[in-house]
Amino acid sequence: MGTIFRGRVSAALLPLSLALAVGCHETNRYETGGSGGSGGTGDAGSMGDPGGDAGTGGDAATAGGGGTAGSGGTDTSTTETRADPCLQIECEAGTCVANGEASYCECDAGFFGETCDQVFETCEPDLCVFGVCSDASGAPACACEAGYGGPTCEVEIDECAQTPCLNGGSCVDGVASFTCQCPSGFEGDTCEVDIDDCASNPCIHGEPCIDLVDDFVCDCDVGFSGKKCETSIDDCSPNPCQNGGSCVDDSGVVACTCAAGYTGTTCQIDTDDCAQSPCQNGNCLDGIDGFTCQCDAGFSGDLCETNDDECSPNPCQNGGSCVDGAGSFVCECPDGYTGSTCQTNVNDCSPNPCQNGGDCSDGIDEFRCECAEGFTGNTCQTNVNDCSPNPCKNAGECIDAIAAFVCECAEGFSGDTCETNVDDCSPNPCEHGGACQDGVNEYACDCPTGFTGPRCEVIVADCTSSYCTVFTTSTSYVGDLGGLAGADAKCQARADAAGLDGTYKAWLSDSSTSAALRLSHATIPYRLVDGTTIATSWADLTDGTLLAPIDLTELGGVPPSATTSDDVWTGTTTIGDVNTDWPTCEDWTSEDGATAPGSWSESNFEWTTRESGASCDFEFPLYCFEQ
Repeated sequence: MGTIFRGRVSAALLPLSLALAVGCHETNRYETGGSGGSGGTGDAGSMGDPGGDAGTGGDAATAGGGGTAGSGGTDTSTTETRADPCLQIECEAGTCVANGEASYCECDAGFFGETCDQVFETCEPDLCVFGVCSDASGAPACACEAGYGGPTCEVEIDECAQTPCLNGGSCVDGVASFTCQCPSGFEGDTCEVDIDDCASNPCIHGEPCIDLVDDFVCDCDVGFSGKKCETSIDDCSPNPCQNGGSCVDDSGVVACTCAAGYTGTTCQIDTDDCAQSPCQNGNCLDGIDGFTCQCDAGFSGDLCETNDDECSPNPCQNGGSCVDGAGSFVCECPDGYTGSTCQTNVNDCSPNPCQNGGDCSDGIDEFRCECAEGFTGNTCQTNVNDCSPNPCKNAGECIDAIAAFVCECAEGFSGDTCETNVDDCSPNPCEHGGACQDGVNEYACDCPTGFTGPRCEVIVADCTSSYCTVFTTSTSYVGDLGGLAGADAKCQARADAAGLDGTYKAWLSDSSTSAALRLSHATIPYRLVDGTTIATSWADLTDGTLLAPIDLTELGGVPPSATTSDDVWTGTTTIGDVNTDWPTCEDWTSEDGATAPGSWSESNFEWTTRESGASCDFEFPLYCFEQ
């Protein structure tokens, strides 16, 4: 290992203050380089720049101005940042100098001690610990030996402070020198050289060597292994050849001898024995060094070369004929059968051929229909004519239906076959006790005395003269007349007061009873009290107009009038029916509401029905007719 010694200043006669300065300049640095130039008188001539051995000559008085520093020196120092140890000491008459992890005081001239707190007077014995004391300049000064410093040369300088050893080397400090202990794989004064581990050619077969740090790697040829490629590899262990193949190792090159039916570099491929499609009518199944044919239906033989006779024995049923095919057969079925082997009787009832709800019975290539009632024919397609012969009696018309008929009977007959003469006398249509005689679609009423008409509904007039008297009451009344009976009583009272003979009723209808039903129907004229004819009979009276208005009272005077009209209470149409277009003052029992009156001064239809209504609380007269 390399050892570097520090250059030192010869300071035999150097004043102590200057010696301290020199020590301060040299701290924590080492150098290598050429020899210094010639300088002035004295050893102190090398104080210029630490670059080699100082020049000789001159005396101490010219320190710093001496010989020229040597040129060509190369500074290979390494600087390491450390905590400042001078923070732990205070120099009273000097300057603190760091020395590795320690520190000391460089005292001013004439001072010494750890903190430069003592004053030199003379070179006392043993004053300089590792140096020589001189007081030639008038003040004591120590010239320190190489590797030492401090006011009295008591401090050994740490040459390892700058970590000069490279590549992880360990530094061992000496006196004015250091030693590097290099890790494995490195050498040199500062461990700067990586040792070439491939220099001895360690790879046995001359393979390429790759140098590492304190190690190497051999790039072995195929078939060799080991640190120096010293081991021959058995490439057949384990055997790479598959499926029973044999392995041959030839200097790292493996060859497989395959068993029958296999191929490939490692016998990994099963030879395809079906590649040539040996099976004629089937699928080929590859095996080991062989194949098997899986024949299609209808074929047999090792290569499926034989066409089997599928018609032996005959698979067709029910007399079907078999036609052999390639691996198949076809049955030609007789009429009435179907299916692959003619096994199915054709359902001649699907779809149902029977119409109109008929039931179908299947046979062999035929069917039979059981028809619903009212239908006939092979498929029940014909509706049976239930009107032939005509079942309807008494000239009734027959209408055919499904398994039935309907008779439309002539008037006067009824029953399913029109066999019954309708009893037109039930219920009895004859009024007022008339006797009914039934006919064919008609009847006849035998009316009692005093009544006439088809139903004896007409009262025969029984007037006292050859005419029937008519008048308008001389008295007016509100709509509350006391009903129809009250109105009739008012007419009778007026006739009686006037000395008129006979029975009188009012020309008046309510909501349920018409004047035509209440009054007699005269066949003789209707006249006023002065003999004026207003109608020649009931039929003339109800034909819509009068021969003259009913404009006289029972006394022969002019009828009373309302303030604006000649109205009369009637509630009746021109033919004697109820006037359903208007109410009738609650059947002539109330002054509330309104109704349609007639006009005693008119002979047209308004004599009994005006178009405008009148309030039931008005006062109007009545028409009175003799019965």
